[in-house]
Amino acid sequence: MKGWYAGFCLLVIMAFTAGCGNLTGKSSMTTEPGASVATGLDPGTRYDKAGGFHTLAREEVDALIGPLVRNGTYVGMAVAVIDEDGYDVWGYGETKLNSSEVPDENTVFGIGSVTKPFNGVLLADSYLRGKISLTAPVSTYLTPGQIVPSYDLRKITLIDLATHTSGLPAVPDAFFEGYSEGIPAGKNTGDVYEEIMGHYGTYPSDEVYAWLGEVNLTRSIGSTWEYSNVGAAILGDALARANNQGYPDLLKERITGPLGMNSTAGIMTPDMAARAVTGYRNYGGPLSEARKLQFNAFWLPGGGLYSTPRDMVRFTTTAMGLTPSPLSEAFTISMLPFAMREVSPQTMYQGLQWDIVPLPDGTEVVMKSGETSAFQTQIAFSPQHRKGVIIFTNTATITGPHVSSEASDILLEMIMK
Repeated sequence: MKGWYAGFCLLVIMAFTAGCGNLTGKSSMTTEPGASVATGLDPGTRYDKAGGFHTLAREEVDALIGPLVRNGTYVGMAVAVIDEDGYDVWGYGETKLNSSEVPDENTVFGIGSVTKPFNGVLLADSYLRGKISLTAPVSTYLTPGQIVPSYDLRKITLIDLATHTSGLPAVPDAFFEGYSEGIPAGKNTGDVYEEIMGHYGTYPSDEVYAWLGEVNLTRSIGSTWEYSNVGAAILGDALARANNQGYPDLLKERITGPLGMNSTAGIMTPDMAARAVTGYRNYGGPLSEARKLQFNAFWLPGGGLYSTPRDMVRFTTTAMGLTPSPLSEAFTISMLPFAMREVSPQTMYQGLQWDIVPLPDGTEVVMKSGETSAFQTQIAFSPQHRKGVIIFTNTATITGPHVSSEASDILLEMIMK
C-alpha cells in the first residue's frame, strides 16, 4: 500500500471507529443456547422520562461541552447522562445553523458505527434462539456457493466478523478507485472524503461478494484485530439470512420494537425527518453543510442507523442492566470480552462489536464510537458503576477531534464522584 493510500485508508477506518478516549475487565458469564427472547419493555421504570439524574450538575458538563460549540468545532450537540436514579439530556448549539433550535432528547442524529453494537446484540440474540452458531463458518449463512476466503484451512466465522479478527480489510479496494495515488490537483479534500464515504450508499452487495471471493488473506484468522466495516456488513447480512428476514425488519422485531425505540431506523420516517438535524462537515475546508449519506441495505449494519438521545438511553440502560428487558441476556453476551484488541498503551478487549476497557478498580467501561461524513456519536458506560454517557453531534471532523474524548472525561468524572 503506498503512503498516501495507506494513510487515507486509516482515516476512513477512524471515521467509523474513532478514538477510544482515556478509558473495562473481563466478565466470566457463560450461557447456553436455546433460550427464547420475548418482546416488550417493562413499563413504569425511572427511565421512562428525563429527570432524576444527580451525579453531575449540568454546569459541570456545560464547562466541557459549551466551548466546543462556541469555538465552531461543532454546530450542535446533545449529551445524555445516565445514573442509577434516572437520566437527563442537555442540548447545545443548533440543529441547523442560524435556526436557534437547540437539540433535545427527540432530535434525530446519524449514529455511524454506534450502529455496530446493535449488530452484536442481534448476533447474541440469534445465538440464544438457536438460529446461528457463533463458531460456524460465515459461508453457512450466505448464498450457497459464495466463496469466502480462508487461511491455512481456517474459515471465517461469525464471531471473527463480530470481533474484527476475520483478516478482512476495512472496505473493498474499489472505495479508493482513482485516489490510491493521492488527491488530484484542484480537488477539494472534503469532497474526496465524501465521495469515498458515498460508497456506503451506492456500492452494491453483489459487487462486495464478488470481491470477497477474490480476497487473499495475509494472516491467520482470529489472530489480529483490524477494524472492518465490510466485515460488519457481511455479519449483518448473514444474520438477516439466518433469520429469514431483511435486516431492517429483524432489527425492528428483535431490538427497536421491544425496547420502544420508535425513532431508530436506517431510513427516516417523515416524522423522524422533521426532527432531524442538518449534518455539517468540518474537514477539508471551512465548515459547510455535508452531503447527505444514506447507507444502502447491505452497508446499514456497519454504520447506517439514525436515532435520538431518548432512544439511545433506552438502548444503553438495557445494556447497563438498569432497565429490565427480555433482551438482557443477549446484551450481556454481546459485552463479553471475546478477543484481545490492544495490550498497549491501554488494554482493550473486543466484545461483539463493543469495545471493552478494564479500569484499575477491576470494573470496566463498555463503549463504541461512530462518525460519518456528517455526524459523530459516542456511547460509554460502566455497568458496575451504573453510570453512562452518550454524546451526539451534527458535525464531522474526520481527521480532527472526536466527542469520544469528552465522553470519557464525563464518564470518568461520574465514576469518581
